[in-house]
Amino acid sequence: MKRENRVYGMIFCLLVFILPAKGQVVQDTTKHILFHGVVMDALTLTPIENSQVMINRTFSSVTGKSGEFSFFVNKKDTVVFSSMGYKPATMIISDTLSNKDFIAGIYLNNDTLEIPEVVILPRYTN
Repeated sequence: MKRENRVYGMIFCLLVFILPAKGQVVQDTTKHILFHGVVMDALTLTPIENSQVMINRTFSSVTGKSGEFSFFVNKKDTVVFSSMGYKPATMIISDTLSNKDFIAGIYLNNDTLEIPEVVILPRYTN
């Protein structure tokens, strides 16, 4: 009986100490990529401040005064940069990136229309 209790005691100790160590989940930190850069006007190359950044259709952040941004993304994420008066720029993070750091320059094109001079004439009534 004593020998049987020892065997059960050893099995219990092994289960208590070894199984929790095997059951721990290790998170993969290599899938997060630091994405940073500058948002600029495509014609004048001036930085565009306060541009909105959306990741996977969810509002993420706003660029700084000099157009700079920095945030973490995952592979295959869709990032959209938009600002008033500019066409939005869409970027899909490639799944072939091997670095943990990605730098990009985002160039936004104007989305305004110029119309010719307008002449307003008074309307005469009878």
